Amino acid sequence: MSEGAIRKRYAVSHVEQKKQQALSRFRSLFQKPPETQKTAVLGVRGLEEDGAPSREKVADPKAVQWMENLRVSDAEVAAFIAEGDLNP
Repeated sequence: MSEGAIRKRYAVSHVEQKKQQALSRFRSLFQKPPETQKTAVLGVRGLEEDGAPSREKVADPKAVQWMENLRVSDAEVAAFIAEGDLNP
């Protein structure tokens, strides 16, 4: 049997290739990323590029106090939901 005939006989169909690729992508969702792979963390303060907590920054006491004092009434929440057409 020639090499071409062997390849043709044991070739994986296009549909089967797509199924294998989809299964491979699905499985990759549940695998731990390699140790050398960095995860991008965008828009999060207090984290370094690799996602580790920053050790250089100290919390601003005034900002912490402001956040602790922040309160939103039930009426304000209802108005926000109504204004934005949000579902509860």
